[in-house]
Amino acid sequence: MRNAARCLHAFGAASRYPDIHVYPGAAKPLLHPAKHEPEIHGVDGLGGVDGLPDPDSPEAARWFAKDPDGVHVRALDGLSRAVRQTWNNGSGRKVSIVSSGPMTNIALFVVVYPELLEAVEEFVSHTAQIVLDTPVKKTMIPLNVTHTAIVTRAIHARLRSPSSPPQDPNAPLPNAATNLRHTLSTLISFFADTYKDTFGFNDGPPLHDALTVAYGTYRASRTYFQRTTNSRSLPSHD
Repeated sequence: MRNAARCLHAFGAASRYPDIHVYPGAAKPLLHPAKHEPEIHGVDGLGGVDGLPDPDSPEAARWFAKDPDGVHVRALDGLSRAVRQTWNNGSGRKVSIVSSGPMTNIALFVVVYPELLEAVEEFVSHTAQIVLDTPVKKTMIPLNVTHTAIVTRAIHARLRSPSSPPQDPNAPLPNAATNLRHTLSTLISFFADTYKDTFGFNDGPPLHDALTVAYGTYRASRTYFQRTTNSRSLPSHD
């Protein structure tokens, strides 16, 4: 929750999207202990990233959804409220729910609010048994897909300086054109080092969450395969 709020501040969302709110989700997985990967993502999940406010700072705290008594509104309540308001008993629009990580909150939504499933167009996410067994269209962006979306050094250079990327692929990375580009670059650099050391990715780190969100955002430019599968016997991925 706090990392989402920190990123919103770094992206300058306050001036463009002041109505965005961040909701705390489930404290732990439903069926097994939580697993952390500090060697990949750093101790706080955003290891090595410059330009983010402190997790307990006012800049981060302003994004947290609270009720009139100042108590945090949970993700389950925020999600159900957003779906209900958007659907408006069938006179509004269906929603696509994007999950870029564990789907505990979506699984809880499915169980607690089954009457709202007709308002859901699709789930865009990683896999989880409860969600897979739900009669709503699912679109999965698994690791065998995201591991082909590599942030090469050339792409990294364009991110830092889109107007004047270096022509020599071995040249030092250019100076970042903005503070936000510097922040994103430090995230990619940290991720590149951990993926190289842990998994042997030498050409750059993959994109996971961003690719999942991009699917739901740029619908006109996507190509995908549709298949029917038994959710209890999904093929494994090495």
